[in-house]
Order: sequence, then structure tokens, then C-alpha cells
Amino acid sequence: MTTNHDANESKIEYKTGLEGSVHDPYGYEELTITRGDSRIAAHVGLISWVAKQHRSWNGGWIGNYNICESYEEFDKVFERMAGDTFDRIVEGYILDHQEELRDQTGCLADYE
Repeated sequence: MTTNHDANESKIEYKTGLEGSVHDPYGYEELTITRGDSRIAAHVGLISWVAKQHRSWNGGWIGNYNICESYEEFDKVFERMAGDTFDRIVEGYILDHQEELRDQTGCLADYE
């Protein structure tokens, strides 16, 4: 399998959504920081985890997941891996992408 990616690629991806049952949905946030052939992926929701991964020979991602029992534990693990807190990186992402995140009413929807 051939993959098309730039070894010097650096990007941040952020998304929110709902998980859990239809009758009792729960919000989640995901943040992925990619730098070349490595990335840090994080999920805060019903369960919180942080993963440090690297690109495998076939273009997929492999690595270890750290499942956290509290947000405080999650934030410490994430900051150790990423060099900053989850909240500060998300805040910076939202500030940098305000126009993309605006809904049709001109508000930042769930981000304000």
C-alpha cells in the first residue's frame, strides 16, 4: 500500500460530537496533533484517553493508549506528551479557526 503524506507535515485536528446511547447522549472532544510521522491523539468523553502514535510501514497509526480515570489524570498525561494542556491547545485552535466554526447565525455555536 502506498501512502501520500509529507514527512514534515504538522497539523492539529479538533472535533466534537455525541457518544453513548440515543436516550442519554454524552458530549466528547477529540484532538489530534500530527508532526511528521508521529502524532498525539486525545479523546475526552465517556472515557478519556491519550495516545502517542507513529506511522507504520503501511500508513496506519500504531502506539499505546493511556486510559485515564479522571480529567486531572488525563490533563497531566496529555501535557507531558504534548507540552501544553488540552484546554489551552483547544482554545488556541478555536481562536485560529473562528470563521470556520461559525454557524449560520454568526455564532461560534458550542465553542463560545
